Amino acid sequence: MRLSFKYRFILSFVTIEAVFISLIVFFNFSSLNRLSNSLIEEKIEATTKLFTELVKTPLLVYDLATIDNAVESFSSIKDIAAVEIFDTKKRMLSHFNDEGYTYKNILDHNLEEIITDDRTFRLSKLSITVDGKVIGSAKIVFEITDSIQTIKNNRDLTFTLVLVEILFSMILAYIIGHRLTNSLNILTSAAGQIAQDDQIIIPNVGKQGDEIYILSNALHIMQERIAQRNSNMNYLVKKLQDSTALIQKERDFHSALLNQASSLIVVMNNKGEVVLTNKAVETLTGYTQSEVEGKIVWDIFIPKEIRPKVQEVFLNLVAGDFPSSYENAWIVKDGSQVPFAWSNSCIVDDKGEIEYVITVGIDMTERNKKEQTIQALLNSPSVFIVLISIDETILEINEVAVARLKAKNEELKGKKLFDYTSQESSQLRREYIDELIVTKKRVVYEEKENGYVYKNHLYPILDEKGNIMQISIFSHDITPFYKAQKELDKYIKLVDENVMISHADTKGITTSVSKAFCKITGYTAKELIGQKYNIIRHPDIPTSLYDNLWNTIKKGKVWHGEIKNQNKNGEAYWVETAVYPDFDEEGNIIGYNAIRQDITSKKLLEELSIMDSLTKLYNRRCFDDVFDKEIKRIKREKKIFCLLSLDVDDFKMYNDTYGHQMGDNVLVTIGAFLKEHMRRSGDMAFRIGGEEFSAIYSADDEKSAYDFANSIRQGIENKKIEHKTNRASPYVTVSIGVIFIDFKKNRSVVIDQAVLYNHADELLYIAKEKGRNTVEIVEKRE
Repeated sequence: MRLSFKYRFILSFVTIEAVFISLIVFFNFSSLNRLSNSLIEEKIEATTKLFTELVKTPLLVYDLATIDNAVESFSSIKDIAAVEIFDTKKRMLSHFNDEGYTYKNILDHNLEEIITDDRTFRLSKLSITVDGKVIGSAKIVFEITDSIQTIKNNRDLTFTLVLVEILFSMILAYIIGHRLTNSLNILTSAAGQIAQDDQIIIPNVGKQGDEIYILSNALHIMQERIAQRNSNMNYLVKKLQDSTALIQKERDFHSALLNQASSLIVVMNNKGEVVLTNKAVETLTGYTQSEVEGKIVWDIFIPKEIRPKVQEVFLNLVAGDFPSSYENAWIVKDGSQVPFAWSNSCIVDDKGEIEYVITVGIDMTERNKKEQTIQALLNSPSVFIVLISIDETILEINEVAVARLKAKNEELKGKKLFDYTSQESSQLRREYIDELIVTKKRVVYEEKENGYVYKNHLYPILDEKGNIMQISIFSHDITPFYKAQKELDKYIKLVDENVMISHADTKGITTSVSKAFCKITGYTAKELIGQKYNIIRHPDIPTSLYDNLWNTIKKGKVWHGEIKNQNKNGEAYWVETAVYPDFDEEGNIIGYNAIRQDITSKKLLEELSIMDSLTKLYNRRCFDDVFDKEIKRIKREKKIFCLLSLDVDDFKMYNDTYGHQMGDNVLVTIGAFLKEHMRRSGDMAFRIGGEEFSAIYSADDEKSAYDFANSIRQGIENKKIEHKTNRASPYVTVSIGVIFIDFKKNRSVVIDQAVLYNHADELLYIAKEKGRNTVEIVEKRE
């Protein structure tokens, strides 16, 4: 039921009022909630500060009794429900819990807020610090039920006031609306009668000059003008009818074009001249509309030998004889001929005579190719084709099938196929035919017969209701492929057992591995697949190598290099590796293939050539080889390069006192300590000769460079190897000299290996002159 204007006015007024009041209430509620939450948060913050001050001093001295007193005193504050205090090792030192309620879920699971039995609690976590150092932590559960209830009471009161306001608005709107809309109702009724062409006397309402009076006069004028316009209506209707006929003809013309927009469309006049072509004409023939417009169609497109026939067809069309369809070839712009299937329609003029001929052509090239393919398949010298009924009665058969069944074509049709095949072959085929009847889908199977292997395809031929009418059988000899596959399987097995191959997806997750790869790693394929390469990564290999590898292969390039890995038992092995990106047909990377060669023996020989046989540290030869590389690496990383020179204090006297064998034991102990101490990537220790050692390492600042060297000195003394004749200590000690270069601020310094090594050596002897068992460190600035 449609409401009157008065009630719609009242409804609109009340709706607008309700919207504005709702907005005010919404913002009031939001402000109230924000203010309440702010007050709650301020109260919690102030209380936690108070608690921090209470427990800071006893916690600093670890006075548990005083901590308990502080917690007990703090818990007496209103709204404190539970307290727990912990030391820096997360051990609980004291706690308080309201006996009436449990707060296990809040405290144990760190829930920020929970409501239990109409009570609301909030958790506050804080760290207790002194001079920026954390000395403990605490969890405090506050009860905020009263604050939440206050918010709710204010919200209910506001909502009641809103309802009163809306009711008052409805009463006021009704009074005002009734007075405003009474005159409008009178004029609305009059306007409705005018709209129905009723001639009425329009009452004068309103006071002169106001809007109602103006509207009344407007209705008078409107009634007069409607009468005038009705007199012009017949003339307009006649004109519209004349235009409709022309629009109808144009609509038919454009509709014929649009309905076949994907086909070749040519519009000709009754003389055969081209009037219009669609885009498909240009696509299929190469001619644009401007090139063919106004020209006779058969002069451009039709081969000379069939032009008379085409002209005859066109004359029949103009005469009203419309062939349903026909095919012929058209000459396209490049001179070749393309077969088309044609259908025609005509547009007639007012006299019923044909004015335009529209011919629609479909390119038959692909269909003809398919027909030729099917014919070639039927005549194929290698494919066995036979069409049978469900009971295996032979309906059609090609020459290959006739030859294989060792019979004559004329004697096979109408006979049963199983009469000409072995019992085993017939039984196997019957099983698959039964499957095809159930699924109504293609069935493929292989069979061996007389030393040959055949691949058979059974296809169902269905009627309109989906029932199987016939079955087509395609069979071809795959014996050569079968033999080749067996050879390929043999080679694949050889590769799998002897070549370390793995495949990973784009995220580096292993998807397949060879047996040889499993053998060297000690893992099974099941343990490796689904894992990242990290499972066999050796900690000695720097991250920069893997960064370089991934940067290379992600660009679609091949990465080559030597990698040190570790097997399942933690034993190291070396492989020469090539990683190849794997691409899909569109050139996108879909994974990575890796081929590896075991070079562990080769690397062991290399290590022996650069290894000191006594201490198992790198020797002087290795020091000379890596020095420049490490300088460049540390310079690139903008760190501090450190060269350390170390010598055992009074080592000659140690040998004289304890013997050379004991002296060698000392060198072995120092070598093992240095090797263990070089924990960071790039840190390297060397035995230069006799009791002289060296090390290369990087640091972030001068202090850390000194601390690293001093920890070596202190660590060797802490071994407490007796040395009675040592002038610096009763134990074996070392003196150390360190020269360092800060590449963060000095990148232009000239570096010479021999000069740098001599500087470190000089600092070593300065350390000895200062009493031994000390570290002397200096920065090279020149």
